[in-house]
Amino acid sequence: MKDFQEVLQLNPSNSAAKQSIQTCREQIKVYQQKEKQLYANIFAKMAKQNEKVCLLILKRNFYYFFFLFF
Repeated sequence: MKDFQEVLQLNPSNSAAKQSIQTCREQIKVYQQKEKQLYANIFAKMAKQNEKVCLLILKRNFYYFFFLFF
């Protein structure tokens, strides 16, 4: 994209460079959205796994204390 910007500095009326810059911006935006979704999925899976582990620990602790006091 920098190359196209340099072309525009040298020739501000170059419509091909303007179009290329716009295409690059759109592709960057699509890439960023995909990356954002990827990380959102990763963190959602981690949170779900963490919730399962916490519930298992709570369940074990409950049974431990239940048998300890009764």
